[in-house]
Amino acid sequence: MDDYMPSRYQLLGRIGEGVHGVVVKARDLQCDDKMVAIKKLSLRTKFGVVSLNTVREIRALQHCRCDNVLELLDMYPDLAGISLVFEYMPHTLYSKLKDEENPLSRAT
Repeated sequence: MDDYMPSRYQLLGRIGEGVHGVVVKARDLQCDDKMVAIKKLSLRTKFGVVSLNTVREIRALQHCRCDNVLELLDMYPDLAGISLVFEYMPHTLYSKLKDEENPLSRAT
């Protein structure tokens, strides 16, 4: 988590960890202190080759403009691979599905 991070972002803490890497919460100091989530990915597989699935995901996110998908705001290389900067979402889909006080509606 101590990898390179542009001075534009102020690290606030770790959000989680998944198969593809670590996600941290940060503040974008150049954008009115907007909260962002930074996903730190390794571009290489365990065999040392660049993961084509990761490259495909990044390309798809670069072109995706949808209200139901988090926006990819920025990317930068770090010591382990690449970091993707997304808009921050304080809740997970799982937490929304389990919220009994404010259940999701079936309306579309």
